[in-house]
Amino acid sequence: MRDWFTTEQQLVVHLLRCSLGYDGPQVHFHSELEQVDWDCFIRIASHHCVILLLFPYLCRDQEVRLPKAVMAAFEKVTIGQIALGLSHTQELKQIVHTLTAQHHRFFVHKGIALAAQIYPELQSRPCGSDFDIYIKRQDEGAVIQTLATLGYGIENKAYERINKKYTGEISLIKRTGTKTYTVDLHVEFAADAWARVTGFDMQDHWQKPAFVDVAGTRIPHLAVKPYLFFLAFHCANHQFDKLITFCDLDLFIRKYAEDIDWEDVVITAKKNRSSKLLFYALKYTQMYLQTPVPQDVFTKLKPAPYHVFLMPEKCLLLRDSPPPNSMKRRMHLLLLDRPIVLIKSVYHFTSRHVHQTVLKFTNE
Repeated sequence: MRDWFTTEQQLVVHLLRCSLGYDGPQVHFHSELEQVDWDCFIRIASHHCVILLLFPYLCRDQEVRLPKAVMAAFEKVTIGQIALGLSHTQELKQIVHTLTAQHHRFFVHKGIALAAQIYPELQSRPCGSDFDIYIKRQDEGAVIQTLATLGYGIENKAYERINKKYTGEISLIKRTGTKTYTVDLHVEFAADAWARVTGFDMQDHWQKPAFVDVAGTRIPHLAVKPYLFFLAFHCANHQFDKLITFCDLDLFIRKYAEDIDWEDVVITAKKNRSSKLLFYALKYTQMYLQTPVPQDVFTKLKPAPYHVFLMPEKCLLLRDSPPPNSMKRRMHLLLLDRPIVLIKSVYHFTSRHVHQTVLKFTNE
């Protein structure tokens, strides 16, 4: 933990550890509860998407009693997320059955499938606002046609062309009454512009699919090593600003501890110019949740001291609102392993921003 974390930030992390069974209630925290800004505490817990983990623990544990207003706010979020999760589970099952029937190769990332794979309960993790499905680039057209039979379509073709060019991602929307479902098709391993400029390449994962059961449906997902990297990319994609992404990485590492070859992971990270990214993702996960990562992994991945100094931790960690885009761009550039890629990255970011800005004003 950082010594500059506020009482509210420390309390959220402490209760998160307790909810996962890593810590027990600490007496000294009880004396500090009177000093907590509870509105700030709720904002942090909500922004970091960990209420579904905190609320059941707080209901079970009689030693930690938070104000009724906090519990009421947590209960409201929990009920809403559970209802959304039930709806999304049925929709995901239909998507998987349809794609499978057409013999498409695909993996489902994050969301409900990840919750079923590594979390204590299916309702312990938010289902998210969309379905992330990773496909082969050459299958894109056929998959879009298949999803169209379920009512999914591209609403803004010009924007999606730009999004696909710079992020390798396409969003399909389905509207049914008051409900809206979104499928994000990923045609890159990690759908984010800065990840693409690093040249990250991991093609062999298509040969080793794995599956998890969700309400009687087999959901395909990445094998251990590529999924580990995907979750690390996901932490960075959220600017290391979401505790739930660190929970994903922590629970994944704990579950597959015997299957992770850390030496191979380090070699793959360096080969794909992602050692800084992996270092920070693992380091922050361990800081928050005491994740069992061998120390020599950090030794082999650690960036130069000046780089660690430049990392804007105080602006990124445990925020109660999203960081500005300017901070996102700065952090992404800091994660590039090779300075020579900087020029390409700046060009990539600038081109994408210009295209989106022109499109926005054109539409207006």
